[in-house]
Amino acid sequence: HCYSNSNLCESVASVLFSLENQRHTIIVGENESGITQVARWCAECFNKKMNKEEEKNISNENCLCLCTKNLQCSDLIGQTKLCPKNDNSDRNEILIFKPGFLVDAIKTGKTVVLDCINEANATVGERLNGLLDKKNNSDEEYFDLPEDTENLRIKIHKNFRMICTCNINNIKDMSPI
Repeated sequence: HCYSNSNLCESVASVLFSLENQRHTIIVGENESGITQVARWCAECFNKKMNKEEEKNISNENCLCLCTKNLQCSDLIGQTKLCPKNDNSDRNEILIFKPGFLVDAIKTGKTVVLDCINEANATVGERLNGLLDKKNNSDEEYFDLPEDTENLRIKIHKNFRMICTCNINNIKDMSPI
């Protein structure tokens, strides 16, 4: 639903090629150049394709996060919270881990868009490195999750991907991911 030109078509094709070849991507461009929209289209397209191939009906809503300097790892990963007292429950837990949208995407194989990744603080970038490192030589990869004392690591779904966007003028200031 937009005017397509050769640059747009090449960009989308390049991102989709990377995603299909099990790569996370970063889209770099000027402010107001439409890189966020390209990232969202690519995530939606890739999610639809993977759902069809696996004959799954996973929600196709975009996992979009606008990164700012105030973004914390707990906003992405999740955090431990007090468990509400429920008389009907057999659970004796006082604290319970509430996963964030990134953990959900890792488990279900969704594509997430981290917009303006250059704005995120260094701790967020360092925490994401665990998703980018190839630690294992086996077919299954895991993400360490020390925030959840019951599940210290979770299996990374084979279709999980990250698409990040970054302003070209700020890429040199970005924490290494």
